[in-house]
Amino acid sequence: MKDELANKLESLVKPFLERKGLLLVDLSVRKQGNQHIVVILTDKPTGGITLAECAQLNRSLGDLFDMEDVMSGSYILEVNSPGIDRPLFKKEDFLRCINRQVKFFLSQPINDKIEYCGIIQEVFDDAVDVLTKEGIRRITYSQILKAQQQL
Repeated sequence: MKDELANKLESLVKPFLERKGLLLVDLSVRKQGNQHIVVILTDKPTGGITLAECAQLNRSLGDLFDMEDVMSGSYILEVNSPGIDRPLFKKEDFLRCINRQVKFFLSQPINDKIEYCGIIQEVFDDAVDVLTKEGIRRITYSQILKAQQQL
C-alpha cells in the first residue's frame, strides 16, 4: 500500500508522463537516513524508452517536484526503464501481454504450485486466465507476488 507521499507524487507524475505519451509503470518511495529515494519506472506503451529519455525525464521531474514543493528535505530521484524484465502489476500491463508467455510467482499455491508459466488468454478486473500445460488457470491479482513476460 502506498503512503501519502507516494500518492501525492503519483498524482503529479502520472499526468506529466501521459502528456509525453509515456506510461507510469511504478513509483516507489523509501526513506534512507534523512533522505527520501523516489524510484520511477516509466516506459512507452510499446516499450523501448531510452537511457537519454530517462535522464531528461529525471531532470524535468526533479524541476516539477521542486516547483510544486512536494518533497520536504533532500531527496534522490531515479527515473528508470523497467527493462526487458518489466514486471507486470496492473490490469493494463496484463492486457498488453494477451497471447504472450508470462511467468507468475504466487503468494499462495494453486493446485499445489506457486509458479506458473503460460499464455495470457483473458484479462479481468481482478484476475487473468492463463493457458498452462495443465489447462487454463485463473489467477487473481491478489495471488500474484511477481509476474513477468517471457521472451
